[in-house]
Amino acid sequence: MLADVSLDAETDRRVRFVCEAGDAEIVVENGVNLEIMRAAQVLNDAMPGYVIEKLQVALGGSLQGKTVAVLGLAFKAGTSDARRSPGVHMANVLVQAGAVVRVFDPKAMAEAVESLDETVLQTAGMQSAMQGADAVIIATDWPEFVAYKPKDYAKLLPAGVFVDAMNRFDPAAVTKTGLHYVGVGR
Repeated sequence: MLADVSLDAETDRRVRFVCEAGDAEIVVENGVNLEIMRAAQVLNDAMPGYVIEKLQVALGGSLQGKTVAVLGLAFKAGTSDARRSPGVHMANVLVQAGAVVRVFDPKAMAEAVESLDETVLQTAGMQSAMQGADAVIIATDWPEFVAYKPKDYAKLLPAGVFVDAMNRFDPAAVTKTGLHYVGVGR
């Protein structure tokens, strides 16, 4: 979402920004005193924990020993930038909770490795990350993740949990395959 914000009437400076996790942080760090930007930053920082809590409930209350695939380590599709990545944060929180974590990202694997817990297994593809996992988290809406059919996710995740952290999938289509759908804000 693009917005023009008048920062100072005397200088009539304007800032154009895209309201995404990294951009909100940059605007606040550069002295923009906007409560809406602070609120966006707080919400963005809290979202990975919220997603993990929903996953934990869907898996019966514990993540201990569960295998979870995290698809998407870039902070947004189309980049290799993994700074402040929700996917990286979720992978690390899952490890701390006792889960076995496998990850894949089409472009950000090399950049993300420095921020990932050493026990996180980086895989060569999305299928190998998901094969036999208890759950998958779609953390970045890469076109290949969104284009992959719910029935194909289900083949790799028998009776698994499908966490749509980007709200890009039709819940009914995912549930129809036998997967347990978890969306954000739904």
